[in-house]
Amino acid sequence: MANSISCCGETCELPKFLDLRGLLSFWLLWELRLGPLIGAQLSERLEWRRGAALSPGTLYPALSELEKAKLVQKKRDGRETQYRLTSQGTAELQCAATYLRILFRDVQGAGLLKIRPIARR
Repeated sequence: MANSISCCGETCELPKFLDLRGLLSFWLLWELRLGPLIGAQLSERLEWRRGAALSPGTLYPALSELEKAKLVQKKRDGRETQYRLTSQGTAELQCAATYLRILFRDVQGAGLLKIRPIARR
């Protein structure tokens, strides 16, 4: 599959009408949960999730907004800038993850056989 994604033994074609742009902040916090990363690493990880490259003009303003909100802290290390979660960022990530679990609870494990069109009246 040309436009597909694979993980944990599963492969699927990228959906054409699923817009995940509104989840950019969540995915940035999610990727930083395990430790500091530089912009190029974040971009690479998000490209895997999105199926398309993330431009610097999208990535760095989003990181700047997270920094202004005190959810992410940046630290210069030579020519590289590392980003890491703050304690506020960790708390926000936990809250967001809980919200998304509740929001998508009915989707989790739904399988195609369980998806039925809604009857029209």
